[in-house]
Amino acid sequence: MVEWKNRHVKWVDGATVSLADTEDNRAHYPQHGNQAEGAGFPLARLVGVISLASGALLGAGDLMVADRYYCTYFLIA
Repeated sequence: MVEWKNRHVKWVDGATVSLADTEDNRAHYPQHGNQAEGAGFPLARLVGVISLASGALLGAGDLMVADRYYCTYFLIA
């Protein structure tokens, strides 16, 4: 088990995936406001909590709070 100061270490990572351009997907995943009407594909954003010890995707029901700029290149750099 990976620990730091007697705490379990978890890794949080996010990604986006491009979805099929269907009416149902557009209704659930609206177009970004900066795009021209009808341009591009709907995007879904995913975030996962991963155990650093095993690499397993966790479903612990924990609460994580982050702002809208979480996990951008600007933040990491």
